[in-house]
Amino acid sequence: TWDVALSRTARAWGKKCVFERNKHLEEAQMAHPTFNSVGENMWVGPAKEFNASVVIRSWYEERENYTFQNDSCSADCSYYVQLVWDISYKVGCAVTACSTVGNITRAALFICNYAP
Repeated sequence: TWDVALSRTARAWGKKCVFERNKHLEEAQMAHPTFNSVGENMWVGPAKEFNASVVIRSWYEERENYTFQNDSCSADCSYYVQLVWDISYKVGCAVTACSTVGNITRAALFICNYAP
């Protein structure tokens, strides 16, 4: 279910316009008033290419790298695992327009935060 506080955390971190993990997600009550641990997925690219459905689908497509039998990945599948984590039941996302993020100009930074 949607969580406004998680989306506010995503928006606040996105305003920094850096493609780096939010270092406050594991700190009690820094990322959310209730949850002590918050997960995160991020995407950055040209703003004109941003489409939330396409980005979320790309995260989900990492399932091709995931082996259910032994809970392992043959390549990166961290976005997929976060997206479908069985104990996560809250999500909040935000997209932020940035003049630059790294070497991308007129960028969009899309962040989703998840909580158990």
